[in-house]
Amino acid sequence: FLFDGLSKKYNVIGVSKQPRKNSKHKIFKCNVENFEEIEETFDKIKKEVGDVYSLINCAGVLSTNLLLRHKKKNIDEMIDVNLKGTIYCSKKILKSMLRCGEGRIINVSSIASFSAIEGNSVYSATKAAINIFTKSLAKEIEKKKITVNAIAPGLVSTDMTNDLTFEQKKNLINKHTIKSEIPLLEILNIVDFLLSDKSKYISGEVIKIG
Repeated sequence: FLFDGLSKKYNVIGVSKQPRKNSKHKIFKCNVENFEEIEETFDKIKKEVGDVYSLINCAGVLSTNLLLRHKKKNIDEMIDVNLKGTIYCSKKILKSMLRCGEGRIINVSSIASFSAIEGNSVYSATKAAINIFTKSLAKEIEKKKITVNAIAPGLVSTDMTNDLTFEQKKNLINKHTIKSEIPLLEILNIVDFLLSDKSKYISGEVIKIG
């Protein structure tokens, strides 16, 4: 689970369209493409756990293909999960954060949002949209003690990237400043920092990793 090993003892709650069995974390089944389902799920979380301090929008799907060959369902899924899911979850959680008077929203973008990568036009567009959404939302709530930031990792070994070919992975790594695959721990370190009081004056930033 990505968020094991944080420096503070956070109560980590997950939402997933297909929750893993035997997880030690409390996971709610939720399709982030559906705003009504998000509202229902987040209301359940509040009832069972209480107000939420931080939201980490990390749900994402990747389909690589030339635009002319892309199927409509793949295009729709990337826009709905990557972009709409991030917006929907942020919208829902903001009421709780505003009531508490503090909060952290962390959006997971991608190095692809800054680079032209053949076969990634739609995916890159969704992640670039997350970058400007992050900056704009941070301005909207800048006086509310709620920070909004994004992290933009390069190639990380996850279920989403396992289907990439060797050549596709090589092309992504070539976009890195540091030419290697990124360990999940490095992402966790940035998440840990953005959750902490050390980052309370950082908002509206997109932090590249790799």
